Amino acid sequence: MASINCDSYIGKQIGNYTLEDVLGRGRFACVYRAVHKHLSNLVFAIKLLDPQYLGSPTEEDFRREAEFLQKLQHPHILSLHDFGEARELSTLLLSMLPEKLSKNVLQVFHWQLSKQCRY
Repeated sequence: MASINCDSYIGKQIGNYTLEDVLGRGRFACVYRAVHKHLSNLVFAIKLLDPQYLGSPTEEDFRREAEFLQKLQHPHILSLHDFGEARELSTLLLSMLPEKLSKNVLQVFHWQLSKQCRY
């Protein structure tokens, strides 16, 4: 099975949110920066399951991921705000790190990973 074409969803409306940029992509899902259509200061990350996996065990895994994330409450873990199906799409609505902070987190992670790979 081919993986989801993440770019094809940029600019689309999912519920009250417009998908603006791809933040990450995987075999079964893509994560987007999403902005509320009326409240532009509300910015979240939306994880969108590839529609070809609807009704499959992968969709069940996606639901279990939502249930697991709901139970995690910690200041260093992004919060789950919503899970649902909209227009035959399964989505997770997650908190989003401020852009400047997320770049710093990624730089530190990359540095730590490169340090570990040397051994």
